[in-house]
Amino acid sequence: MKSADVLLYQLQKLYWQEAKFEQLAICDARLELMGEYKDELDILESNSQENINLIENWLNLKNIDPSQCKLFNTEKTYNFVGMDAPHIFRVLYKYAIYIKTIYEDVSKVDQNVITYMIPNENYADNFHSDIYDILPRQKESVEICMNICGGASAIFGI
Repeated sequence: MKSADVLLYQLQKLYWQEAKFEQLAICDARLELMGEYKDELDILESNSQENINLIENWLNLKNIDPSQCKLFNTEKTYNFVGMDAPHIFRVLYKYAIYIKTIYEDVSKVDQNVITYMIPNENYADNFHSDIYDILPRQKESVEICMNICGGASAIFGI
């Protein structure tokens, strides 16, 4: 990412992925799993919410209303009805990997781009440390999903 505009777009996309997709998918997973994997879903939900809070702060610094963040002007919904845990967590796993990849890309952004996007030096300096706080949480989310769906590919062909 070589421009502040691209970085800002990535932050908006991350907000949408975390707040609009992941939180809803976790809720739908809870409904279908009826109490199974509660602890794992609690961790996924908490990690996502912590990430959302940081992204909201960055967007607010640019006077962007996070509620207006939308990816391709679509609403994403999932229907986990009739799916077992490995299948549900396989869906969550694919998106957790995708989100992690975006965070990794954002973590490599040049400090000059961040300073241009966020002129306040204190906030700009905190940007990378915030991203480095997010990365282990996102990695944990990926690992949780992978551990549950791990054998699903071989067993169910997913």
